[in-house]
Amino acid sequence: MLPAAFSFSEKLKSCNLRFTHNEPEEDRKEHIRISFDGDHGNTITLIYIFDPDGTTVNIKVFSVCKVPSAKLMDMYVLMNELNYEYRWIKFFIDSDDEVTVSDDAVIEPATAGEELFELMQRFLNIIDEVYPRIMKVVWG
Repeated sequence: MLPAAFSFSEKLKSCNLRFTHNEPEEDRKEHIRISFDGDHGNTITLIYIFDPDGTTVNIKVFSVCKVPSAKLMDMYVLMNELNYEYRWIKFFIDSDDEVTVSDDAVIEPATAGEELFELMQRFLNIIDEVYPRIMKVVWG
């Protein structure tokens, strides 16, 4: 286990949070997955994908929602607005027409637990804040 992944998993354990840790395999990197219920009845699953160097991580939230093809252009406009408003994370529509949220971070393995926990809180707060706007486009 990479020191950064270990530090983060220890922080999650100290907060009594349930998570899944997956060791690296030939076709995937080491990662930690943790899910939360959002304020709007949605589930937010964060995946922390650790690079082998142990000093960088990619954080993803897949499948925030599926975008109907008739709403794609409106959603692209909203994604641009959200990317302008929020500097900590980026919003985009993936190849499955789903809203995805992502961030890349440089971390210090010794303090990765606290750093990644703070990023987790930022992700959750921002996604909960913008979720009604996203769904307004889907349902509007």
